Amino acid sequence: MDAALRIDTLKNCKDWLAQLPLTNARQAHSLLLAQMKLLNAATLAAADRLQILEALREPVAFVRGERAKRYCGLAMHDHNRIYRAVPTTLWQQFHKLYATAETFAVADSPVSDVLNHDAPNPSCTSTYVHALLAQYATPDALTLAQMATIERWLKQ
Repeated sequence: MDAALRIDTLKNCKDWLAQLPLTNARQAHSLLLAQMKLLNAATLAAADRLQILEALREPVAFVRGERAKRYCGLAMHDHNRIYRAVPTTLWQQFHKLYATAETFAVADSPVSDVLNHDAPNPSCTSTYVHALLAQYATPDALTLAQMATIERWLKQ
């Protein structure tokens, strides 16, 4: 990966974003992360930095949303929708992520979640408990209508 800052001006940032592979969320995430680290270390005028960050805001939110679809609670839900049990490795990752949130004392802090319109600022704890309770209902053995009912109950 090229370690050069390519987003040092608003024009360069827009040109770079036009080339960003948004259809490959993993690659786009990696490229964005590398550029953000370089930007963080760069010396830029505050106004220029703000313009660049504003240009990055929507692409970062999009990539974040695409990446979020692949992890933990949503990945578990996707397994259930196709009538498959959640793999042990996914459960282990899910428990480990929650333990990390507890370790850093942020488990009960509200988190912005653009994918969850019913609870726009859930906490790690509420998301964790929601996923656990949903799994106790053995959703991989339920119809889609039954799963939807379980989700409505859990949202309350």
